[in-house]
Amino acid sequence: NAPATNPPGTNPPGTSPPTSPQNRPTTTFAAPGGAVQPTGTSATCQAPDSAEANGTPITFSPSNVLDHNPATAWRCAAPATGETLTVTLAGETHLTSVGMIGGYDKTDPLTGIDRWAQNHRVRRVRWTFSDGTTVEQELADSRGMQTVDVDVTTTSVTIEILATYPPTGQDPKQMV
Repeated sequence: NAPATNPPGTNPPGTSPPTSPQNRPTTTFAAPGGAVQPTGTSATCQAPDSAEANGTPITFSPSNVLDHNPATAWRCAAPATGETLTVTLAGETHLTSVGMIGGYDKTDPLTGIDRWAQNHRVRRVRWTFSDGTTVEQELADSRGMQTVDVDVTTTSVTIEILATYPPTGQDPKQMV
């Protein structure tokens, strides 16, 4: 997931800290004040639709990165090296930071399977802006928004996956 949401260690309005991985909030919440509101997304890959253990449909559309819900995701087949996600902005926009959640931050509500550990997670990305500026970011293998400072005016941002962490959880999946 790409656009900034709540700072690490904070909770979305109307939720409380999870008491267990199975109890993780999946509440959709508003972007923080001053956050850029993108107008669209496109990607070079997308995982096939799926379903929760209870049959609830799941889609992995690139637009999921804009829904302010860390329990939804844009997902691709692993290793996904070289795959890209482009976020389009309404016009020239000055950015001072960019960030993303490096994996599928969700626990299946029926089985309790941790989708974060079950899937590959993003380890390194290249951010490319419409003016040609590029910035590489190394991500920790940890949940939550991870940001990098930039100083760029752009109309779009392309995130290219450069490396991933392997799955570590139950029933590993070859997805990022």
